[in-house]
Formats: sequence, C-alpha cells, structure tokens
Amino acid sequence: MKQLEVYERISIILNLAQKRGGFSWEEISRKLENFYQMKGELKMITKRTFQRDLQEIRDLHGVDIQYNKRLQKYQIDEKESSPYKMELLASFDLINAFHLPRSLGGFVSFDERKAKGTEYLFGLVYAIQNGFFVKISFQAFTQTEPSDHWLEPLVLKEFKNRWYLIGKSEDGQIQRFAFDRILEVEISKVKKKGKGTDFDLREYYNGVFGISNELDQPVEEVELIIGKLKAQYIKSMPFHSSQVVVSEREEGVRVRLQVKINYDFVSEILSHGDEIIVVRPVKLKDAVLERAKNIVRGYLRHE
Repeated sequence: MKQLEVYERISIILNLAQKRGGFSWEEISRKLENFYQMKGELKMITKRTFQRDLQEIRDLHGVDIQYNKRLQKYQIDEKESSPYKMELLASFDLINAFHLPRSLGGFVSFDERKAKGTEYLFGLVYAIQNGFFVKISFQAFTQTEPSDHWLEPLVLKEFKNRWYLIGKSEDGQIQRFAFDRILEVEISKVKKKGKGTDFDLREYYNGVFGISNELDQPVEEVELIIGKLKAQYIKSMPFHSSQVVVSEREEGVRVRLQVKINYDFVSEILSHGDEIIVVRPVKLKDAVLERAKNIVRGYLRHE
C-alpha cells in the first residue's frame, strides 16, 4: 500500500511538471491534498517527502525535476530527462483512477469489460525500473499447457484495453506476452548487468498500428477516404502519428499515413464498415475485400 501511495504522488507530480512554466511548492501541495480528499483521506505532504519523491523520479524513472530559483518553480530538465519514460509514467493517471472512492460510481462509468492480468502491472514496473529479470508462466490460446519464460522485461504496452509485456528472451529475441494469458509472474533476485537497455520502443514500433510487429514487413504508404462525419473522429484520434489530411471534399476526407499492413490495421479498417474506403495500396485493399467477402459468405451460410 505504501508503494502505491508513492506511485500516486509520482503520477501527480509528473502530470503537473508537464505544465508549461512548471509548478510551485504551493501548487503541488494543494494538488496532492485535493487528490487525497477525493479519496476520502486527510493527508498532507511534507517538503521532505516531496524531495524523496523527486529523487525517486530522478533515479528510477529517468525524469529530472529541478527547482528554478529565478522563477521559483519546479521544472523538468529536458536535457537530463527521458521523454519516453515520462510517457510511460503518465499511464499511471489511468491506473490511479481505479483507486478513487466507490462513491464516484454513480457518475463515473468504466467499460464493464475488465482487462485481465492488471494485477501484474506494479510488479512488472518495479522489475523494469530496477533491472530485475522475471519468470512468467504463460499459456497462449493455442497451447494446452502453460510454458515458463525467463525474460528481461523492457516495456509495458496497452492496446485496446489489453496490456502486453514486451521483453527480451534468453536468446536475445524480442517477445510480447498478453497479460490476460499470464498465469504467474516471479521477480528474480538476479539483476541485469549495466544500466539502461539498447531497446528503443519507438524504433521497434515505427510504422506499426497495434501490437503485432513483423520485423521483415515493410512500412507502406496508405491512403484512405473517410466519410465526413467519421473523419472528425479519426482526425481527433488518428490511426497513427504519421497520419496527415490530404484533402477534404464532398466525397469525404482523404488521409495518408505510413504503416505496416498487419492484422490489427486491417481489422481496424473493417471495424468502421462502409465509412472508410481504401484507395491504396492494392495489397491493403485486397486484404479488406477478402475479409469483407468472408463476412458476407458467413452470413449467407446461416440464412
């Protein structure tokens, strides 16, 4: 419970630190006090505790928050901080939301489809931060029996309300494991040698929509026509960071993006029905058409 409180404070501190101009001691003190009040707890943070939290953020999370005497505010030292680690820790905002009091149940509604395996989140984050190897018992849907895997845990990734562990196996292969198929996690007492890792998540998932990444598959230019109303949703939450609007006409909005044509992306296109048309490449158009034909055949067989 004590460790959870630390993560709660760290999440709030990082969230406030990303504000332009930084934050003062009064702001963070008030923010934390309000947060605990929302949980029905009366707590106040001391400057000593705050300094320990800053040291924890600096040592374990790679984000350096320094006090600017001229502005009298705390700010992130971008030269000494890891942007990716900040993004990872920002996900704790979502995790912390589940620890709000039950009295919010009348006006805060979560998807009833609960992600399985989230009980492993904090343990795996701890292992990643401290460089411990882990042993996981994992049973894929195609397996009749679970199998054990020794890994160097690298990154936790969320996609469509499912969590995945990305890790390096004993033979150096990058592998992914869905939390909902993990049966047990054991954190070893063995630490990896040296600090940090040569794994670059952004590079590994460059051009990838979803979780599946075939390394020998090329990134391709994709062009789509999206219905005008649907386009407003797609523009507010793009398929991929490379997405750009090419034109907006009566027929719809044309967008272009650079992605791999994987199962996840084809499924996403199909999920929007007739509101999205593939212009190119032909390979993607054919894949969507074939899946659409299979859907029609399935319905015809069950008339």
